[in-house]
Amino acid sequence: MGYVPDYFEARIGKWMAAGWLPPSGKIADFGLQEFHGDQAEARRVTAEFLRRYDVPDSQVEQICSPVRALSVADVYRALGHEYVAIDMQQTKTVHFFDLNCFAPPDESCMSFDMVNNEGVIEHLINPINGFLIAHELLRVGGVAVHSIPLSGHANQWVDAPDNEVLRSAPAC
Repeated sequence: MGYVPDYFEARIGKWMAAGWLPPSGKIADFGLQEFHGDQAEARRVTAEFLRRYDVPDSQVEQICSPVRALSVADVYRALGHEYVAIDMQQTKTVHFFDLNCFAPPDESCMSFDMVNNEGVIEHLINPINGFLIAHELLRVGGVAVHSIPLSGHANQWVDAPDNEVLRSAPAC
C-alpha cells in the first residue's frame, strides 16, 4: 500500500503524540516503503509536517527537493528516529529479510519501539510468520501497527508462488 502524501500528518504525528513512537525511537517498516500518489502534494504536506517538528528549513528543503525522490527513511531520520525497512528487495536503504520463513537475527530481536506493517502481510505466503516476526522485533512495551487492506482494494492479493518458486525456495 505504501505511504500516501499525508501519511506522516495523518498517522505518524498521532503515533508520536500517543507515545507509540517515542523521541529517538527505533522503527521497522515491513516492505520497501515509498511515497505513492501526487509527489508534489507529498512534498508540500511533508515539508509542513517537518517544520511543525522544528526540523531546520535547510534539512526540510533537502528532503523535499523536487530533484530527488522523497524518502520515507529521510523523513523519519529528520524527526530523530532510527528507521529500518525490511523487504526481499534489497537496496542500500532496505535490509533483506524474508518474512515468510526466516527468524530475525538475534541482534534485531527486542530492539524496536515500533513495527509498522503498511500493507505487506497480506502478500506473504505465511502471514502468521510475519506477525510472529513483528512480535519478536519489538522491545517490551513496543507497538506493532498492521494495516491490511484486503477489503475494497481490487489490486490487493495474497501472493501464491508457482511450484517452480516453491521448489527453489530455502527451507524454513
